[in-house]
Amino acid sequence: MTICVTLFEDVSASTAKVCDFTPQELRDLVFQTTALGKTRLPLLKLAAYGSVLSINGSLRYDDNVKEIHGIEIDYDLERISFDKALKTLQKARLLALLYTSPSHTEAKPRWRILLPSSKALPPARRRQLAARVNGLFLGEIGPESFVLSQSFYYGKIKEGREHRAEWTAGDFIDLRDDLDEDAVYPKIAANGAVSAEQLARDPDLLEYGIREILPNNDLPYETADHRGWNDFGMAIHASFGGSPQGSEIFDVWSRKSSKYNRKVNTGKRWQHYNRSPANRVGAGKLMREINRTFGGYGWKDDFYKEHDAKAAKILGKLNGHDKTGKDKAEKEELLWVNAANVIPRAQEWLWFGHLGKGVLELITGIPGLGKSQVQISLIACVTAGLTWPDGTPPCTPAKVIMLTAEDSIDRTVVPRLIAAGANLANVVIVKMIRTDKKKRHFLLTEDLEKLEKLAHDLGSVVLITIDPITAYMGGRVDSHKATEVRSQLNPLQEFSDRTGIAVSAVTHPAKNVISQKAIDFFIGSQAFIAAGRIGHVCTPEYKDDEDGSSIRTDTVLFTHAKHSLSKSMPTLAYSIEEVRIKDDTVSGLPILVPRVAWTGEIIDITADEAVAASISHDAPAAKQNRDQDRLQNLLGELLREGPKPAKECEEASLAHGFTEKQLRKAREKVGIKTTKENGVWTWSLPLDAQIKKR
Repeated sequence: MTICVTLFEDVSASTAKVCDFTPQELRDLVFQTTALGKTRLPLLKLAAYGSVLSINGSLRYDDNVKEIHGIEIDYDLERISFDKALKTLQKARLLALLYTSPSHTEAKPRWRILLPSSKALPPARRRQLAARVNGLFLGEIGPESFVLSQSFYYGKIKEGREHRAEWTAGDFIDLRDDLDEDAVYPKIAANGAVSAEQLARDPDLLEYGIREILPNNDLPYETADHRGWNDFGMAIHASFGGSPQGSEIFDVWSRKSSKYNRKVNTGKRWQHYNRSPANRVGAGKLMREINRTFGGYGWKDDFYKEHDAKAAKILGKLNGHDKTGKDKAEKEELLWVNAANVIPRAQEWLWFGHLGKGVLELITGIPGLGKSQVQISLIACVTAGLTWPDGTPPCTPAKVIMLTAEDSIDRTVVPRLIAAGANLANVVIVKMIRTDKKKRHFLLTEDLEKLEKLAHDLGSVVLITIDPITAYMGGRVDSHKATEVRSQLNPLQEFSDRTGIAVSAVTHPAKNVISQKAIDFFIGSQAFIAAGRIGHVCTPEYKDDEDGSSIRTDTVLFTHAKHSLSKSMPTLAYSIEEVRIKDDTVSGLPILVPRVAWTGEIIDITADEAVAASISHDAPAAKQNRDQDRLQNLLGELLREGPKPAKECEEASLAHGFTEKQLRKAREKVGIKTTKENGVWTWSLPLDAQIKKR
């Protein structure tokens, strides 16, 4: 696929170069071109011009446009952000290159869009295609986008301003006839204000005012004064984009003068306007004079009476009601794209095979195996540019956003980050959502846009971690029902794909797993692992003893259970070690923190084999001991930071599927101390507690 583009070295457009670019080549051209100032930048146009120069020595005039190969859109109102424009184009499924203007800033967004067509088109189609895009942005597109010969600067100026250029995948603009229903033609107001009235009036209202009201004998400059007639002629030309319709309106209005001469006046003058379009007058000038002549805005009532059906339809679209005042039913349609129009993209990686940009990755495993520490180890690799666990060279240090629901930030999360070697300056931890004077927890169904804005504001965010994902799905979601799980995870995967940010989420394992397939080890419904494109299972390592029995080691296997985007990656191994990072500045006590210690070895075992070994180890006699070890590990994790209310410990144990009988036995084995403080029973570990790692 190539796109025909005409390039002009400067605004004079005395010479032109016609090129065929691939989408990537065009994006690189727009993104990489630089100049010392805006006026020194080159210009481009998705059109083919003739070779005849205008009287000003320019190739850029309407009559010289032979065919168009797409349209260019300009936005300068500074209200719609670049990211919002990108989302609008993505939602509309249009093939488009969105790039920032030379004067763009984050506070005052200005941008342009290039929308190629599926084939060469007659120049007259431009107005219709531009109106389709204008409708997507509710009439906020600049009127210069409707001028046939208008071309636009591309590139950036060398003063450190943000410059972006991004393609969106979808259909060619000329193939989207469905957009005509909501198309919006050039706005009227000179100040760029957007209102329901403006959307309702469109060019028909202006034409009505010119034909029926605008005089030709009582103007600020008399018609006999050539300047006055010329000024209004330029305004009509600018308002109707130099179209044949505008030429006819100009002629009808000029006939009101006793000095009317079709051949001498309107015909040649309109050709002159095409060669040298006005940039200082437009529809605003016409509207002001029409209002002055009529003595106010009442003349529009007559127009609305004549065009009641059309006005009601347009106003209804804006307000969400039909002309009877009833709510308009939500329109549903099938969104599709022709595969031939999709631009193939390579999968980019933070860590090849394990963490993909724009991809949701899931980590699961039984409690006590260090899933959270594994995730923190990955955060350290990203934020500090550390070598990956399998020896893969590091990525460029970047930012990470953490959502963590089960651990204390100052006593657990940050100490673990320090122990892992993370660059804390590159880590942002989401705590709560503040609404007015209240606070609530982050929810996937409600707050992804806030998360996207945070990532954009921070800049350089390449990874978001969620631990555990079920904590952010709301209390009413049944993790065993596929439809409910998909309603939560599909938007998350779409968010990741749209932003290009990798997402890593910790999940709990499925209960009572019978299957020996690693893919079945993820919690609840298969929709969990179906949404994730990459899945890891942490499982204990077992080795044969001298007598042939299977013994669990202190090593944990990090297996590659799902690999939709790459080949299966080798199994890695780690253990959990405890390190002292510093002393508490208040109590003086040492801060001891567990962390992942990767062995650096490749283990010759697949994910399915590792999970099968773990499940087969659960013979009836051994399972009781294994469950006890797991429960004791859980209690050790809960009480490692200090005493906790007994009720909290009991609820956590029961939530993990343990019985009260198992809990009593575990308390005795560990030697947990029970005390009553301020009327509340608390549990704490003995000073010499030894928790068996399983």
